[in-house]
Amino acid sequence: MEHELSQPAADQIAWEVACPVFRSILDRIGDRWSVLVLLELRNGPQRFNEMHRILPGISRRMLTFTLRNLERDGLISRKVYPTVPPKVEYAQTPLALELRHTMEALAQWALRNRGPVLEARAAYDERESQKSEEPKQQESLVSAKPSMPAPARPSVPGTRSCFPAPTGVPVNGTRNAMARKAALPPSGRSLRTT
Repeated sequence: MEHELSQPAADQIAWEVACPVFRSILDRIGDRWSVLVLLELRNGPQRFNEMHRILPGISRRMLTFTLRNLERDGLISRKVYPTVPPKVEYAQTPLALELRHTMEALAQWALRNRGPVLEARAAYDERESQKSEEPKQQESLVSAKPSMPAPARPSVPGTRSCFPAPTGVPVNGTRNAMARKAALPPSGRSLRTT
């Protein structure tokens, strides 16, 4: 007797099998730099330095990483010319060309809707900041305990400390005359030997 799966169960199994592959592809295509590189390459093959100049904010290392991953996934091709110095060009593959209209539509949507998206973000941020202020106000009314100051830790000369410096020692680690006097042993002489 053969066991047949219901359609929802079969779909669930298919999704669980395909999910890691699906997610990895979406992660690659949805990556900030991958989309920009692919959109830039829609104008034809380009060299590394051309793309680095055109894409603001991308480091050489990140561009190299992005190009390698796109090449690995079959979305771009890399052609090395036998010249001195070596010339390397990157171009979209037929696989990436299938995505071209989808990416261009996404880019157009983003340009058309940037105003409403920015307004929604500002409204959300305003609501969230009001939520975070309300508990603080309630907390300060509920706990009327006197707070104890944090114990002072001396800053180490030449370093910046995140703890408050003791009286007479500036935060940047240099010592002023008061601190030098406080640091001297009872005899008044420095412990340093030269």
